[in-house]
Amino acid sequence: MRNAYKPVWALLFAAVGMAVLVLVARANRGPSAGDGKGTIAWQSDLPAARAQAAAAGKPVLAYFTASWCPPCQQMKRGTWIDSKVAAAVAAGYVPVMVDVDAQPAVATSYAVESLPRIEAIAPDGSRRLLADRYTGPDEMAALLK
Repeated sequence: MRNAYKPVWALLFAAVGMAVLVLVARANRGPSAGDGKGTIAWQSDLPAARAQAAAAGKPVLAYFTASWCPPCQQMKRGTWIDSKVAAAVAAGYVPVMVDVDAQPAVATSYAVESLPRIEAIAPDGSRRLLADRYTGPDEMAALLK
C-alpha cells in the first residue's frame, strides 16, 4: 500500500517546489520595478554625446553597464523604463549607455571599477558620480533633479 502513494507524494513535492520558485522570483523583482511607461533615447558614442551636450548646455548622463551584470539588467528592466526617470533624463541630460565590454577603452579612461555606474559629465568635463550600484526608479528620479 505504501508504494501506491509514492507518485502522489512526488507530484505534491514538485508542485510545492514550483510554488516556492515562483514566490522567490517575484520577491526578487522587488517593489522598485518602474512603471514601464518611460523611454530613454540612449546613445552609445560618448565623445559625440559630450559634443551634443556642450552645444545644448546640458550634462551627459553616462550609464556604464554590461550584459553580464545582474544589477545593470535590473535597472534596464525597471529603473530606466520608469516615466519619472525618463522625463528627468529627457529634461536635463544627453543620455549615453556605455557597454564596458564593447568599449573597454572608454571604461578605462573613466576609471570604471564597478557596475552599474552612473555619472553626470558637465560640458566643462567635470564629473559627478550619481550612483555606483543598483538604483531604483524613485531614488534615480531624485538623483537626476
